Amino acid sequence: MQKTIIVPISDGFEEIEAISIIDILRRAAFSVHIASIKDLKVTGAHQLVIQADEKFSLQNASKYDAIVIPGGSLCAESLSNHEELKLLIKQFIEQQKLIAAICASPALVLGKNDFLENINATCYPSLKNYIKNFLDKPVVSHHNFITAQGPASALDFSLKIVEYLAGFDTSKKIAKDILSKT
Repeated sequence: MQKTIIVPISDGFEEIEAISIIDILRRAAFSVHIASIKDLKVTGAHQLVIQADEKFSLQNASKYDAIVIPGGSLCAESLSNHEELKLLIKQFIEQQKLIAAICASPALVLGKNDFLENINATCYPSLKNYIKNFLDKPVVSHHNFITAQGPASALDFSLKIVEYLAGFDTSKKIAKDILSKT
């Protein structure tokens, strides 16, 4: 059965992270829904404009197998204040579905909103004070959470999500196809 992932996004997203996530997850044959919390055209931190698939609205969490949140400080700050997104994350926690975030998002979206209670996680190092159980590693997987530090870890982060949802062999095949050393 095909996995369905929601990628919430806002202006100021970190382009390397968002595009890597979307690309790698689609290579794994997942249905990836880019959901903007504002307009369908979303501008990244370095002025790259992408077209979201849909506007974010609170959906029943059963529609999605995972939520993957790209970073970028402005994007993470906007997402951290979005009430419907916080409700969706709460549903994912209750249903023990995968929650993944990279860069500023583990700190600002998850940590700041107390979603990482008793969870080992990482984030962009300058924001580590938002995470009680911070680990200084590029990618951290703990229970149903996967977090990563920033743009340099975007591919490994995305491949770890594929491994969690589709298994090691699928992740390894994609890594080989893109010439990753992972």
